[in-house]
Amino acid sequence: MSVRFMPGNPDRSEAQTDRDNLAEIIDIRSKLLSPEHPAPEPPTSELTIDTLSVATKMLARKAMSAGELQKELRAVGCPATDIEVVIEEFKESLYLDDVGLARLVSEKLRSSKNASKNQIRRSLQQRLFEPFVIEEVLEDFAEEEETTLLFETAKKRARQMRGLSRDVAERRLIGFLSRRGWGGSEMFRAVAEALDGAESD
Repeated sequence: MSVRFMPGNPDRSEAQTDRDNLAEIIDIRSKLLSPEHPAPEPPTSELTIDTLSVATKMLARKAMSAGELQKELRAVGCPATDIEVVIEEFKESLYLDDVGLARLVSEKLRSSKNASKNQIRRSLQQRLFEPFVIEEVLEDFAEEEETTLLFETAKKRARQMRGLSRDVAERRLIGFLSRRGWGGSEMFRAVAEALDGAESD
C-alpha cells in the first residue's frame, strides 16, 4: 500500500505535532547520548509534512538504521528527494545514530547469544548499516575476546555431545561453530580441545 501525497497547504499545527512526536524516541536517544551530549532540538527545516510525519511515526515505533528508514519510506511511496532531506535532518539531530545503534545491537547479540564477530557482521548487514559503520563497531571486539568466546562456546557445546562417537561429535561441533561464523585453524583447534576435555570429564 502506498501513501498518496495531496497538494495544498499543510496544517501547521499538524507539522508541529509531528515534530513534537519525535520526543517519544526518548528510550533510544537516552541510550545513544552520553550525559555530556544533551538531547538536540527536533529538526526545524521546512520538510514535506507527509514524509516527516511518516518517518517520525516509524522511528517512534522502532529504532532503525538510516538504511532501514530509507527502505521503509520508499516502500510507502515517499518522494526520494524528501527522504534524503528527512534522513539528513535526523542524522544531524541524532535521531538517527547508526554507530550508536549498531553498538547497542552488537552488544546485545554478544551478551545474549554469544554471537561471533561474523554473526554480528551479518546481523548488522541485514539491518542495512553502512559498511564503514559495521567495521567501526566490530573494531570494538578484541581478537583475544573473540578467541576466548570461540573456545568457551566449543567447550559448552561439546559437553552436550557426550555419548556420541568422536567422528560424529566432531562433525556436529564443526557445523555448529561454522554456522555461528567461525572457521579456519583456530576453530579446528577449539573443536579438538573441547572434545578432548569432554572425553576426560
